[in-house]
This record gives sequence, structure tokens and C-alpha cells, in this order.
Amino acid sequence: MGIVLAVSIAAALALIGVGVWAEVRARRRRRPALVTFAEEVSVLPDPAPPSVPRLPGTLSSGLRTAILNHPAPALAVLETGVWLLVAGTWIDHLRVPRSGLTAQMVWVLTIVPHEAGHLICAPFGWTLQFAGGSIWQVLIFVLPAVFAFAVRRQISTSLLFWALAGHSFLNMAPYIGDATTRDLPLLFGLGKDHHDWWNLLGHYGLLDYDAVFAAVAIGVGSVILVWAVITGIAAAWLLPRQGIGTSARFESRFWRALWAAFRAGAGEEERDRYGA
Repeated sequence: MGIVLAVSIAAALALIGVGVWAEVRARRRRRPALVTFAEEVSVLPDPAPPSVPRLPGTLSSGLRTAILNHPAPALAVLETGVWLLVAGTWIDHLRVPRSGLTAQMVWVLTIVPHEAGHLICAPFGWTLQFAGGSIWQVLIFVLPAVFAFAVRRQISTSLLFWALAGHSFLNMAPYIGDATTRDLPLLFGLGKDHHDWWNLLGHYGLLDYDAVFAAVAIGVGSVILVWAVITGIAAAWLLPRQGIGTSARFESRFWRALWAAFRAGAGEEERDRYGA
């Protein structure tokens, strides 16, 4: 399992690097915008006769059509494999939340922004000073995720950063759940009185609910990770990349493009079914 997780993280980082490199090169060359799968198939009108109701099974038919018509299925398979490995890191992080390979690697990625967050938020009051570490260990991944999606229109890069943000919530959970007992060692030899969540929850009279807050962090992180994996796999097949590093996989609104590609595939399947 450790080897699989290591390969997962390496593949994710490689995909981010390739995406950034290709985006810079594409902008320098000023390539014309790519035509997406949704645009290619949506030029055909929906010929389903009004008298014939749509049959159930649209989900499977849409996905089947997308797979069969994919311009570069090998890339979609590779991308799907990366997202399945990301799902594996989620499972590993849940199983071994502190000492597992995924947990240790996420700790390495989050500890610096966590400590820096205390310094960044220190001028803004007592509460933000203690909460700043947890806030910034998530924001450090959310901000580039939003930038990659909104500015660069890079689907996979954005989702990978979102997956890291989900892992950051999972990383936070044991620390929150330790608020009452304060058994976890703190950095720099600090005493137990410096425990962030002991101070925060104790100050607001919520110390008895540390396990609840920890469960919420696990839930939020898991939802983000599952959403990123499902969306990444769907985009790999419905909004396909036509080469390594190509970035313009949708033109305007991502969810609208994804839904249009799915409906186009489902409609094409129904046309074949009715012989239209």
C-alpha cells in the first residue's frame, strides 16, 4: 500500500507540473482554443421524436458514448488511474490518520503553512491567532485551486489542489480531537497551554465537543476528496484532453460544459437505439 500511495502522490505532482508547463508553452504559442467534446457532439440536434419518451439508463448510455467517442482514451485511462490512486490516499489517511504514509506526507506539506498562519493572523486578534494555523493549512491549497480553475481553466490541477485541501482537513482532525487530553506533542517544545484547539474550544465553552468538531473535519475532508475524484474521472471522459498538457477543455462554465457533454452522449445513444 505504501508503494501505491507513493506512486499516487508522485503521479499527482507530475500531472500538476506537466499542466503548468504546458499552459505556459501554450500561451506563448497562442494556440487557438480547443474544440471540446461537448461542442463537437452538440452541433447535432436532438432527433428523439416527441412521441417517444426518454428511457431510463441515461447515465450509463451517456458514459458509454463518451468512452467510445473519446479522442484519446489512453490519456483518459491514465488520468482515471491517477484519480483512483488519489482515492487510495484518502482511504489510507482514514485508516491511519497519524502514522500512515499519506498522513506523514500531508503533515510535511501542511506544517509550514500552519505555523505561518499563526504569524499571518496574529495582528487580527486572539481567536484568529490560534485559528490561523488551521485556516492557512487549508487556504494554502484552496487559493491555487481557485486560481488554476478560474484563471488557467485547468481542471485536473485545480482538483488535485482541492484533494490536498481535503487531506488537510483530515490532517487537522486528530489535532482537534486531542483538545481535551492534549496528548499530542507540540513543535518547538511548547507546553500544553499552547494547544490551538484546547484554547479555542475552551475559550468558547465547547471543549466537551472536540470529538464532534474532529468528526466534522473528517467529514468535510472526505466530501472534498470524493468530489474531486468523481469530478476528475468524469472530466477525463466527458471533457477529454487531446494531448499531454492541453489545458482548454471547456470554454465558459465548467459544470454546464460537463452536463452538455453528458447529455450529448446520452442523446446520441438514444438516437442509435431508436434508429433515428
